[in-house]
Amino acid sequence: MKVKGTKYDYIRSFITENNLFTLPTRTLSKMILHANPKLFGEYNEKNIDKIRSYAREIRDSKGRKGVNEKNRLFAEKFHGFLEPDLNDYSPFTIPESVKSLAILNDIHIPFHNKTNLDAAIEYLKKREIDGILLNGDILDCYKASRFLRDPRKRDMEMEFDALREFIDSLNYIFKCPIFYKLGNHEERIENAVLRSVPELVGFLTFESCLAKNGSFDFKEYNLQIIKDKRIVQFTKYLSILHGHEYRIGIWNPVGVARWLFMKARTNAVCGHAHRKDSFSTRTLQQQTIETHSIGCLCDMNPEYRPLNDWQSGFAYVKRLDNGHYKFTNILIENGEIL
Repeated sequence: MKVKGTKYDYIRSFITENNLFTLPTRTLSKMILHANPKLFGEYNEKNIDKIRSYAREIRDSKGRKGVNEKNRLFAEKFHGFLEPDLNDYSPFTIPESVKSLAILNDIHIPFHNKTNLDAAIEYLKKREIDGILLNGDILDCYKASRFLRDPRKRDMEMEFDALREFIDSLNYIFKCPIFYKLGNHEERIENAVLRSVPELVGFLTFESCLAKNGSFDFKEYNLQIIKDKRIVQFTKYLSILHGHEYRIGIWNPVGVARWLFMKARTNAVCGHAHRKDSFSTRTLQQQTIETHSIGCLCDMNPEYRPLNDWQSGFAYVKRLDNGHYKFTNILIENGEIL
């Protein structure tokens, strides 16, 4: 179909200037005919169909041969359908420059176990650590919880002050990149906003609270935030999760590591359960798969669960020359590395 240049150009301009790329073609045609009857004629079905044909020609230019590049690029925006809302769950890949990665999770500042946390830091100082993964629930976000909240406990401002001090200490001691994957406790911030004032969720986020109006510079501390339950990839053979990415089932009495294997079916590591555990199996294709659960570094007898079977611990993983890895899962008991 050959379209007259003036009409073709007018339709293009009308769509662009009014941002009508998603409008159904027939509705668009009626609007154009109302806007310029001098160019397209009187308002009737025949002229509506003519404009509709011109608009379809523009839309269909995307994949057709012989269409110039300008029209093709325009047509790529004129899809005629509402774009879906999709979340980015693509893995966050730890840079290959990081050969030895420390993994700390479930510290729950300010309800941390200082003795065990200090023991973990002292142990890692003797290793060649060139990257740190804060693997979720580093901050407790107590006052943003849905559960009963004691007003006598530390408020959110004090929690974030303590977190900034902790990140500053890690930066000073190790002088390496810090990757902060948000866990279910950090997600309490945006969840609380969504429940109370959802219109502010784009402004009041965990990152904005940590930044403190720009006074805490992420670049200065070589800090990257990993959110939206994204998997952390350390080599193509190892995936790291916090553990809350799977909605239910982590408190499996059979064992956390086996639970993780049944969910992930690949080499994987998680925190969240506050227990040290490992599981391995061999597939029919003669491939060994191993999964691990890392212990916590928080108070071992918190008020909400004074009796539990938690273990304190942390981990670190080294990147091998053949692309594989060596994972070390470490247990701590009363400040002693076991």
